[in-house]
Amino acid sequence: MRGLTTAARIWFVAALGIAVGQWLCAISFASTAIAILTLLARPAHRIPSVGYQSVHVSGRAEDVEAIERSCRQAPVTIGFCIAGISARLSKETGGAKLTLRLRTRNAVRGLKPSKRLLDIPEVREVTWE
Repeated sequence: MRGLTTAARIWFVAALGIAVGQWLCAISFASTAIAILTLLARPAHRIPSVGYQSVHVSGRAEDVEAIERSCRQAPVTIGFCIAGISARLSKETGGAKLTLRLRTRNAVRGLKPSKRLLDIPEVREVTWE
């Protein structure tokens, strides 16, 4: 839905230019009045915006499956949907780092989501971007 109003405005201005070029003044004035009334109603602000955030969760490599399973359940309870998960395992350190791409309708600030993820026993560290 992003960019929909911008695209509609471009198409409207193009159609208005054609109408003015053809000397269709009544149609031009009427459509301009309708467009101004529509823009004053601000319909785009009624559509909730969607935000994406990345969360990095660290733990031990042998616990990566348990961490992923628990992480898939935790965001749902704090108002997120998981858009994607990627994992990075380190043979040298024996650590695992999961990156969760979360989708939300509201900007989340504060420590509540981090604390919820840190409550997972296998998780050692949580960082947000």
